[in-house]
Amino acid sequence: VDNHLSFPPFTEHWLASEATSGSDARGRQNAEEVRGSEAVVTASRRSTIALAAVGLLVSWALFLGPSAGARPPRMAAARHDSAPRATSESAPPQHVIAVKPPQYVIAVKKGETLLGLLRRAGATPANAASAIDALAKKWNPRDLRAGQKIGLQFDNAGLRELRLVPDPRHDLVLRRVGDGDFAAALKARALVRVPVRVAGKVASTLSAAAFAAGMPRAVLGKFIDVFRDQVDFRREIRPGDRFVVMYNRLIDQKTGKPVGVGDLSYASLALGDRVLRLFRFAPPDARAHFYTAAGRSVKKALLRRPIHGARLTSPFGMRIDPVLKIRALHAGIDLAAPMGTPVFAAGNGVVARVGWEKGYGRLVVLRHKDGYSTAYAHLSRFAKGVRPGVRVKQGRVIGYVGNTGYSTGPHLLYEIRIDNRPVNPQTVKLPPAHELKGAARAAFRQRKDAVEAQLAALRANGEDEFAAN
Repeated sequence: VDNHLSFPPFTEHWLASEATSGSDARGRQNAEEVRGSEAVVTASRRSTIALAAVGLLVSWALFLGPSAGARPPRMAAARHDSAPRATSESAPPQHVIAVKPPQYVIAVKKGETLLGLLRRAGATPANAASAIDALAKKWNPRDLRAGQKIGLQFDNAGLRELRLVPDPRHDLVLRRVGDGDFAAALKARALVRVPVRVAGKVASTLSAAAFAAGMPRAVLGKFIDVFRDQVDFRREIRPGDRFVVMYNRLIDQKTGKPVGVGDLSYASLALGDRVLRLFRFAPPDARAHFYTAAGRSVKKALLRRPIHGARLTSPFGMRIDPVLKIRALHAGIDLAAPMGTPVFAAGNGVVARVGWEKGYGRLVVLRHKDGYSTAYAHLSRFAKGVRPGVRVKQGRVIGYVGNTGYSTGPHLLYEIRIDNRPVNPQTVKLPPAHELKGAARAAFRQRKDAVEAQLAALRANGEDEFAAN
């Protein structure tokens, strides 16, 4: 994400002064002549004195800087007339020094909190705490990233304004509105979405091929998520396999700069003779997800692996128990992952059980529709709010990987049961989460045709589906 902040140019402080024109000075010279023994001060001498005064004032402002705490007063050039004059023509020139509140763009250090950043920038503890409380209503300060840029403006009362880019689509602006009070506003950016097609062929690994083809890391992550329930990326990807993805590049309309990537609209994989083509579509009564060319949802009612980045260490079936040393049915699959890795609800359901269960250790059991249930064992701890009777949605964090019960290392034991009978999570046929019917199915076909037309336009003449860019 390009952290472009739409501020005016930021400087520590700047000075502005007014000066009279030469013709005005000559006019005053004629009007200021006096008779007698009194000294005659010419316009050029008065200008010299005025410039000397300005020089002293500029030096004073630069020495004290923005922290001087007070705005310099208006200073009038010294008069050397023999008598005061009431006409506007006799008024001496005035020179004004305006010191504006300093503004900064500051980068977040590794491991730094927003409170720490504001204190480092000069905000008082009370000022910083009040600002964070107001920001938290629109954005989670824990989402602060190392290297993220924050725009800050201070005045004599402390922090006056804060700006940051929480995501490619929004600007977050915080302003002081009262005596120590702040208000935050999330403002949508004007973005242009430009379709981009990336195609490639695997030589060693999918990630290496994707990066070589120019696929952004964020797009690769989304691509893998799309196929997570259809493809075992650790076992099924082979040299020669091909891929295509089309996504939206987000361009800031104001600056013309790319600020990130949007949603994928199409993704396909050719694994040997097996070709998977998926189209993103948002039905009128459901959230957007991916469908096959025939209009069947690839999102299942249950996830086969309710954890990211895990490694299968023990499959479903009969085995010698590594702790009890007896032959017994392993009623689920073991997914090894670092201690504390989040574990997700495999599908929408109700929490049926939370607690300790002998060899399972810390265990969560969810009950789903049509007789399905899922179990998550050996957890280190449960997620906040997970208790019997609570409804959960697919993807909600319900616990964290641990090593409790009869376990030889950090992992998740994941079970799927149908009418309390254990089945293999890797091979059981799972119902789709959503089916297209009637008008929704017709709308999907229109969307599919539009996406295929875009893909064809982004390919050169004569290229096939998987031709590289």
